[in-house]
Amino acid sequence: MNDWPTSNQKEIGDFIKELKYYFGTPLTIEKITTKEFDGKNTWQIEAGSSIAELIDISTRFCNQSDFDKIVDCFLDYYSSLKQSNSELEKSINQDFYEFLEYEICKAFECSDNKETKGFWCDGIALSQHNNSYSRTFLNDNRQVSLRAFIGKDGQTEYELILKFGNKSLSRFLRNLDIKEYLPNPDRQNWFSIDTKRKKIEIQLD
Repeated sequence: MNDWPTSNQKEIGDFIKELKYYFGTPLTIEKITTKEFDGKNTWQIEAGSSIAELIDISTRFCNQSDFDKIVDCFLDYYSSLKQSNSELEKSINQDFYEFLEYEICKAFECSDNKETKGFWCDGIALSQHNNSYSRTFLNDNRQVSLRAFIGKDGQTEYELILKFGNKSLSRFLRNLDIKEYLPNPDRQNWFSIDTKRKKIEIQLD
């Protein structure tokens, strides 16, 4: 869309409509490659080249050359991510982040682990790269990945794995509060931490 000459185009449907109007329907690699440079269509040719590459990759690796179906796959995928993240945020929201941050800080204070002496937590957030927030994934794997900013300055990013027990998982999948299923921070070793791999794991009840 960035290469297409229509400026400020934000709707993918409008872009595809113009794309097909220019190159033809159904949109294929053959139709795209038959368009020749005429001195004025630089942006159309550039955009067409990217679409042809997309169709080629999909054909070789996914056995799918139908452009409309390729687009539908992309839209379905990102729609599912949005829905999954929305469901997750009902239980794991800003209130939960702040609660977990406070509990982690208390756990560091109570821990006798010399390696984490002086550590504290300065924030929790969803993982930027983890898209496995669907109910099916959570039910099968019983864990979710977050980001935690911890260390002596509270700014080192760690991967935070929340592991669900039977009770916490049941409530989580029903979009209910799970704070009560965090271990008591006064209890030793209620979390495991790997400072080299920048990873911390917490087991919920």
